[in-house]
Amino acid sequence: MSRVEILFGLARAQASVRFPWISRFRVAFCELCDRRHRAKWRNFAHTNHRVYTICFARAAETELTDEEILGISAHELGHVVGTRLRYPEHAIHTNPPHWKEPAELEANRIAVEVLGFDGLRINRRKVQELTHS
Repeated sequence: MSRVEILFGLARAQASVRFPWISRFRVAFCELCDRRHRAKWRNFAHTNHRVYTICFARAAETELTDEEILGISAHELGHVVGTRLRYPEHAIHTNPPHWKEPAELEANRIAVEVLGFDGLRINRRKVQELTHS
């Protein structure tokens, strides 16, 4: 099992307390995610590309800290909830994973306020990071 899978599993377990249906989601390494990461370094993951899947770039294994993988996982789970429950900024954008900035901020708010990920922030590298869990 990869580091990304293990850490995503921890984040998924926390989110599943609030929404048990989140336990269906899994991680996959994805060529589209790899290409987006090569085009823009901070792009390591996306959601709603494959059913019940959060895709990560393979580079996440070696280029991210554990805290960053957890933070990105929490953020992507925020997108999952935002899309499923039709939060305002997620309902507007009908073509994920091409989110606009308001939906990105909304995903972070959902991760913190709804899913309970305390300590989620964007770090100096411009990547989500979970400083507490």
